[in-house]
Amino acid sequence: MNAQSKPTAILLTYGDAGSWKALQVLDRERMDIRLLAFESSFFRNDIRHIGELFPGLRLDALDFTPELSAVLQRQMASPAPLLSQVCVECRAAMLRAAGEFAAREGIDYIITGDTCSPGDRLRTPGVFHLIDEKSGQEGKVLRPLCDPARNPETGDPSSAPEAWAAAFPAARSLMPLARRPNCRLRDPSYFSRAWDLYLYGGPLSRRDIELLAVGRHFRLTEHARLVVGRNQEENLLIEGSRGLYELLIKVENFPGPSAVLSYTASPGEVRLAAAICARYADLPGHVEVSVRVRSAREAWRVRASPAPDSLCRQLAVRVWPELCDRRA
Repeated sequence: MNAQSKPTAILLTYGDAGSWKALQVLDRERMDIRLLAFESSFFRNDIRHIGELFPGLRLDALDFTPELSAVLQRQMASPAPLLSQVCVECRAAMLRAAGEFAAREGIDYIITGDTCSPGDRLRTPGVFHLIDEKSGQEGKVLRPLCDPARNPETGDPSSAPEAWAAAFPAARSLMPLARRPNCRLRDPSYFSRAWDLYLYGGPLSRRDIELLAVGRHFRLTEHARLVVGRNQEENLLIEGSRGLYELLIKVENFPGPSAVLSYTASPGEVRLAAAICARYADLPGHVEVSVRVRSAREAWRVRASPAPDSLCRQLAVRVWPELCDRRA
């Protein structure tokens, strides 16, 4: 404990209901509390929103993308990585980063909004102990909501989101977040796409991470991946975020998707990508169309007919729900 008259702590939060509830049950008269939020392209954080939910508390933010990317790189080396394993390693890395921040700032404890649940094997005392041990923060982590009397999983109605909203009007804005996973990796589709990229390409850039949540993904070959927009918003995002060494593909003269293709694609793979784009364009039947391909240095056109649905299904990055071996 530091030399101040009362202990200090950081509350880990991403604007979720759990961390907000944890703050309500703590005795803030006996402990100085600050907020620590982790920012990452893998999360749906809104730092400004977090500041509004916790008025009067100092808020610090750490970029967690490098740490989480390193966790994924290690875990994705498995032939079938499980989300539960990734979650444990991610939480340990998060507590480790929080502990390093606390040490620099002279802070005594780390508080989380974790709750214990016998129905979720990632929210048991044993797993929390393992996470603390892996992070090197044993004895420094406080989980006030793990008190069974305040645990919604044990049937205490006073802990239900509706009850909290009645007791604390500010909690109404948190109710939509109570059951919404903050981490995109909990989505089986997103997790499967991430695994595909690590399997064939190694560590992800921030742009790769953002693109995982966009469009239809196709694995043409080991060295060629295609992302096809599903609507105008995604088309604009794909066009605006195209990498320097990627190919931008778009059907001419007809409404249709924008797509990006790996720059390592061969001429045959470019033609295949053009056919897939034609499949999702608004065409008057099965007709051959002109498809424009643009790189950083040049642009050219290829002729393509829409690819068969069976081929598109075969090349689409498969979603592996079995990898997400927990209730997300």
